Amino acid sequence: MKAAHALRVGLGVGGLVATAAGLDTVLRGARSVPGRPRAGAQMESELRYYSGFYVAYGLAALRTAPRADRDPAAVRALAGALFLAGLARAGAWRAAGGDHDRAMRLYASGYYYVAKQQRQERTKQAAPRLASAPREGAKPKGAILKPLDIKPKEASVRSKPAKKLTEAKAEVPKPPEAISAGADAPAPR
Repeated sequence: MKAAHALRVGLGVGGLVATAAGLDTVLRGARSVPGRPRAGAQMESELRYYSGFYVAYGLAALRTAPRADRDPAAVRALAGALFLAGLARAGAWRAAGGDHDRAMRLYASGYYYVAKQQRQERTKQAAPRLASAPREGAKPKGAILKPLDIKPKEASVRSKPAKKLTEAKAEVPKPPEAISAGADAPAPR
């Protein structure tokens, strides 16, 4: 029973903190972060938008707290959401090169573009290759045959002269006169 009580208290306190912090940021924007100046319009908008998720998470934790021991699925869902948020913070920290202040700026601004750019730079530097592939410049062991020097034959394609539009239209078959013009044609009497 002691562990269940501790879980309920932890969820309650966490829910209160998340709800209060989220509401504060929804109302004050970037000014809710101590020591930070007011941000630009886009940053303010995103920060206030994401703060709504803090409020929602906090309310969900507060709702789950009294019945935490009877609803393990809700507790697992809250823990999973918190874990994913932690992964996002870790990704921002990694993209910032371990600089905490830069990580917070990247996280607040959506570090995905920075991380994507870094990933692209890493793939340009080291081309992927098979582990079993020989090293560059290494001679194959026991090679008997030399690589064949085969060049493809050039295909000779004769292009027909282009027809003029009037000639092409003349070749299109026309329907016989006995066939009506379709659904829009007047009905026979």
